[in-house]
Amino acid sequence: MHGQIIKAINGFYYVKTVEGIMECKAKGKFRLDGIMPLVGDHVVVEKEDDGYDVISQIEKRKNEIIRPHVSNIDMLLIVLSAKTPKPDFMLVDKLIIEAKRNDIEPVLCINKCDIAKADLLEDIKSQYADYNILEISAVTKQGFDSLKEKIHGKTSCLAGQSAVGKTSILNILCDIEREIGTTSKKTERGKHTTREVNLLQIDESSLIIDTPGFSILSVENILPEELMQYYEEFEPYAGNCYYKMCMHYKEPDCAVKDAALQGKINNIRYGRYISLLEELINKEKRKYD
Repeated sequence: MHGQIIKAINGFYYVKTVEGIMECKAKGKFRLDGIMPLVGDHVVVEKEDDGYDVISQIEKRKNEIIRPHVSNIDMLLIVLSAKTPKPDFMLVDKLIIEAKRNDIEPVLCINKCDIAKADLLEDIKSQYADYNILEISAVTKQGFDSLKEKIHGKTSCLAGQSAVGKTSILNILCDIEREIGTTSKKTERGKHTTREVNLLQIDESSLIIDTPGFSILSVENILPEELMQYYEEFEPYAGNCYYKMCMHYKEPDCAVKDAALQGKINNIRYGRYISLLEELINKEKRKYD
């Protein structure tokens, strides 16, 4: 029987099939092959002689992202707050990179626009002017018609810091009531409420994955010279660099660096690109130390 994994908890996988949701274990061969079934996987379920349902086959994945560890995603909805908690822009950059590496469309959802700090809202929009941005409010439902239109017919994934409003957004989209997190007054950081990954139905053709909030994401398996291709704002200028393989770092006559200095590319985001690039360069060096 064919189905899709909608939840995974402690080695049990909940698979949605035409006959309902089935609780399954995975066949041992997956562990031996170093493969883990993921939420989002399309799978084949069989009944073993002892009567238990098991996942016997995982169909080819369209993509797979590591954190949140899910598969077969069309769109990554990166949620930021226009008030508190203060945006972790490096996390947003890394999520965009992770999406683009896996042929997933990144969309920035700026929540809490009904109580937005005007300067913060403009800062976010300025830094990500080359990306799709939706301004929404989970309180007033501002922007939700545009959000629903954007995700229609797709499998989307919510990601971002805790307490930015992911659960509130999910409750509205799926017409459910899940526990909503709060923000610590002392640290202005979110308190985790979502503890597992769930694939939920929005309508007949739209699915959404809810994930735990998190504050750390490392960029793995990227060569330093590959990083630049995940920055859309570099594309209009990159072809004008003196060096064909310019990394837009310390090379002379770099059109991207010049564009950042002139304000054509957001200089703050370009600075974080340099930080990430140096991190990757140092990682490569350590391989040979």
